[in-house]
Amino acid sequence: MQRSSVVVPTKSTRLSRQLAGATFVFAILVSLLLTAEDYNRTQRRDRADLEHWFELLADSSLPPIANAVWNYNLDALQLFVDGIARQPDVVYVAVHDGRSKMLSKGESNETTLTRDLPLIHILPAAAGAGRSEEIGKLVIGIDDTASRKRALAAVSRGLVSNLVLVCCIAGFLLLIIERQVMRHLRMTSQFVVALSRSNLRDHLQLDRPARHGPDDELDLLVTGLNKMQDSLCRSIADLEDDIRKREAAEAEVRRLNTDLEHHVEERTHQLQQSRAAAEQVLDLTGSAHWVLEWKDEGPRLPSSPRLEKLLGLPPAAEHRLDQIIESISTLSPADARRFESLIRELYTGKRQESHMTFPFRRPIDNAEIWLDALAVLATDASGQPRITGSLQDVTQQKATESALEDAKEQAEAAMKTKSEFLADMSHEIRTPINAVSGMCHLMLRTSLTPRQEDYALKIRQAGDHLLGIINNILDLSKIESGKQTLESTDFELDGVLDHMANLVGDKAAQKGLELIFEIAPEVPRQLCGDPLRLSQILVNYGNNAVKFTERGEVRVRVALDRQSAEQVVLRFTVIDSGIGLEPEQIARLFGSFEQASSFTTRKYGGSGLGLVISKRLAEMMGGQVGVESTPGQGSSFWFTARLSLARAAEPGPTLDPALRYSRILVVDDNRAARNSVLEALTQLEMRPEVAASADEALRGLENSLGQDDAFAAVLIDWAMPEMDGLTTARRIRRLGLNPAPALVLLTAHGQEDVLHAAEEMHLDGMLFKPILASALLQVLNRVLGSEPESRPSGSPDAATLPMQLPRFPGRRILLVEDNLLNQQVATEMLADAGLIVDLAENGARAVELASQRDYDAILMDIQMPVMDGITATRLLRAAPKTRELPIVAMTANVMQEDRHRYLKAGMTDFIAKPIEPAALFRTLAANLSPEGIPEVLTAPVLPEEDKRTAFPQYIAGIDLKVGRSRLMGSDSRYARYLRLFAEHSAELPLQLQAALDARDLATAQRLAHTLKGSAGQIGAEQVSAAAEALEKAVTDGASTAALTEMVSSITEVLILTVNGIYSAFPTQPESSRPKGDSAGVIAELLSLIENDDAKALAVFDGHRALLEETLGSVSFQTLAGQLQQFDFDQALETLRRHQERQV
Repeated sequence: MQRSSVVVPTKSTRLSRQLAGATFVFAILVSLLLTAEDYNRTQRRDRADLEHWFELLADSSLPPIANAVWNYNLDALQLFVDGIARQPDVVYVAVHDGRSKMLSKGESNETTLTRDLPLIHILPAAAGAGRSEEIGKLVIGIDDTASRKRALAAVSRGLVSNLVLVCCIAGFLLLIIERQVMRHLRMTSQFVVALSRSNLRDHLQLDRPARHGPDDELDLLVTGLNKMQDSLCRSIADLEDDIRKREAAEAEVRRLNTDLEHHVEERTHQLQQSRAAAEQVLDLTGSAHWVLEWKDEGPRLPSSPRLEKLLGLPPAAEHRLDQIIESISTLSPADARRFESLIRELYTGKRQESHMTFPFRRPIDNAEIWLDALAVLATDASGQPRITGSLQDVTQQKATESALEDAKEQAEAAMKTKSEFLADMSHEIRTPINAVSGMCHLMLRTSLTPRQEDYALKIRQAGDHLLGIINNILDLSKIESGKQTLESTDFELDGVLDHMANLVGDKAAQKGLELIFEIAPEVPRQLCGDPLRLSQILVNYGNNAVKFTERGEVRVRVALDRQSAEQVVLRFTVIDSGIGLEPEQIARLFGSFEQASSFTTRKYGGSGLGLVISKRLAEMMGGQVGVESTPGQGSSFWFTARLSLARAAEPGPTLDPALRYSRILVVDDNRAARNSVLEALTQLEMRPEVAASADEALRGLENSLGQDDAFAAVLIDWAMPEMDGLTTARRIRRLGLNPAPALVLLTAHGQEDVLHAAEEMHLDGMLFKPILASALLQVLNRVLGSEPESRPSGSPDAATLPMQLPRFPGRRILLVEDNLLNQQVATEMLADAGLIVDLAENGARAVELASQRDYDAILMDIQMPVMDGITATRLLRAAPKTRELPIVAMTANVMQEDRHRYLKAGMTDFIAKPIEPAALFRTLAANLSPEGIPEVLTAPVLPEEDKRTAFPQYIAGIDLKVGRSRLMGSDSRYARYLRLFAEHSAELPLQLQAALDARDLATAQRLAHTLKGSAGQIGAEQVSAAAEALEKAVTDGASTAALTEMVSSITEVLILTVNGIYSAFPTQPESSRPKGDSAGVIAELLSLIENDDAKALAVFDGHRALLEETLGSVSFQTLAGQLQQFDFDQALETLRRHQERQV
């Protein structure tokens, strides 16, 4: 530390005297306390010595004195008493014998301390057996005056010595304090007193010897004082800096005030200019400022020239509010009331601002103008509420808006008219195109030259493409016109996806793309909604994905977005690995007639309507659409749909518990497809393993040889590089695995050559890609030797499996039916029950045949051409031969009045259409003769082709469960009926429309009735319902326009259903049709039958496929039954009718 330049003088302080006085007082007190303690200690010691003397006396003198007293030896006693009396401080000694004083010496007074000592005599052993007895006492008196004097003398000496000692110590301490503390404190005080601005930075340094170790209190005091000096220096510096800054700020404020004054002047000038500009704007816009104030006489508007000019008011200082309201009321009382209400709400504070447009009649010239008023609540200088705002003449704008509104309404009306026209004309547009496509399809089924077949195929492809574009345009128009509605029906999600696979899978397979389904396990499979529209969106997305993807895969992902107690929102995503989209291209999607670019339009084609229709349909389902894409990496199109849970949900398919944890090997080179099957098997509680190639699968199977845990099944993809699925299956069989695993081939739809090769190899099963969990479960249950506990929609269940049929051997039935499909259905059902069936296509033919042959019963359709069923029945009842013959009506009209009409005509019973097999056979059994009570036949074995038929799980417009139940569960037969319906219904809309145009309502009603029954028979419930509505409308006498609209509806659902059937069952290629000379075979049969030659049966059996293709299913079945019964006459007639139709 630097030595201080300040000299500190030393002098006595008051604090020193206080410390000295306190020290000496403390020394005296301590000396007194010490002296008192010495006196007490001396007294205690003297008493202790006296007690000790008494104890010695008792031990040494009391026994001889007691003996002298016992012996009454006074001389001895005197000697003892004299000896004791000579002891220091003893002034009195006396001996008592218990009765009196025997001897004493000296005198006792009030200051004498006496002590009585008992005299105990111990009797001899002979006399008292060692007993002691007190015989007197020895009394000794002690004078303590001398001892007290000695004690006081000792205390006095100690007091003096203590005072001297304590005073010396206190003086020494005061000297130390003075030297070590007080003088430094005085120096510190003098240093602080001497501090000034000039020496503030000089630090205090005490004159103390150097020390080692931690600082003591004086060091801390000096350090704190020095720090305080430093802090004061900094504070003073900061204060000086603040003063300088404040002075600078004050100078800046003065400058700013000067500038502000300049700016105020400049701003005032600008405001004046702005005011002038605002006045000019008000003039140009026809506006005025207005204020509404409340006075004692009511609300008033202070006048201004501009306001008076705008409103056409006479000059005045102010104007009443009711004048303004009255001018509004003359043109629009409602606007006047509304204006008055708004003013009231502003005044009461319910509103803070308001805006209104209203008509106004100017009082000065009665001109009608439109005013746009803005108003806000404010207060004046006194705090009273006032309303201020602006008024603008918007008469010209109002006229422009009115013109624009009229133009908009005209445009919307034109758009609506266009949409309604397109929706109304949908049948006029669709039906011819559909007829072209249908006729091309029929043409392809005939014998054509290769060039003709190529032309027909191109015509059909072009027609289908054109029909697709027209369908999109009409669908969009129907949506825009508000005529598109959604159904609410229970359906299976797997069925919708299967339908998508049927429509998109072939296209994907043709391009070598994998179509893969990824369905989250929590997604419910049984739903309620519009499966057709849901499928339409998926097909649109899927077709786009396939169109823009050259290689890779297309994945369809279904996830649960959210769920409530009764509804779910599902998210469907179609992901491709195609060309992708740029951000600007994405912005143009989902717009009408929009595509990503003109290049994609030229390269890939399309109208751009598919996505906008998908968007509208998704929005109708309470969902949204979107797309995520990266150029060159593919796209992900998604949409959401709000669906209800199925109202009558059936238990889902489950795996046989015995098959759980079975070891399954999946062989597929595509990772995504492999993982999809892997996930499905895991959900089925199996133990799947995967192989990415045939070689890897063979190695894994070889390694499993000899293991207890063998593979239960191997799922093999057909299209793999290096080694296809069929070759892999052969190699697996050569391994000689025991037990041998079931081999299931995975392939795409339409691979006919693969299907034939798989059949020849007798593989255990086949699965068509994309693979659904329900189809996988069904195949595994079958190939591993277990029947499924429940079946998914689209596959036969307990209600649709072949029923137990009654048998009517040898009984002949006449079937009267004009519809080809109904003919085939009824003929095959009756033939299955052992009945011989003859066919009549109308009532007249039925009357003719009944007069020629004997029949056990007649099944009579009601509405037929030439002669209806009721007329035919009356004629049959009039003939004696058929008067009692059972005649059962087959009709879709089963109301009570209809039944009464049938019975009145002479019919025995009736069967409702669509025909339910159980009802048919129950009615037949009840109406045939008692001896013809049928015997029960066990369920017939399904045709072998049923076992190979991969029946789709979903067909648009078809309720497969209903259709199967009405056709006794045969998939191959059902498929044939569906194709037959599709082939023969194409011309029905044209025929219906032609009948309406010709006002031939009877024909229209008959055609609608026929369509209702045939559609219902195959489960086409929408077509059947639409036909029933048309039939009823014709009966009720509806207008031609209404009937035409209904034909349009029939056409729409019929096209949808027919397209769904063709998608599920593609037209058999010409190359796969039976070959041969059909005319030659028929001629040979005619010759043999005419000659009653039994060889006709052999010729028939040898050409069954050719004859069925040529004759058609109904005629073929009829001919087969006739030949089996050797009814050559009827067989001959059947063949001749066929030849007549060909001519």
